[in-house]
Amino acid sequence: MRATRQGQQGGRVSIEAPMDASNVMLICPNGECERANRPVRTRSAVTDEGRKIRVCAKCGAEIPTAE
Repeated sequence: MRATRQGQQGGRVSIEAPMDASNVMLICPNGECERANRPVRTRSAVTDEGRKIRVCAKCGAEIPTAE
C-alpha cells in the first residue's frame, strides 16, 4: 500500500482472497516417482471399465479423487 499522507508509512499488506481451482496442482502419490510429494501436471486416462481418471504425467500413477 502506498502512504496516503505525509509521515504515514507505506508497505505490503497481506489480504486473503479466493484462489481459482485452475491454479492448483496435485501431488503424485507414487513414492518411487521422481516428482513424489511435489506438484505434478496431470493427464486424463480411461480405465477398462470406461471411467475417466487423472494420472501423473511423469510416472502414470493414478491420482485418487477426494470424495
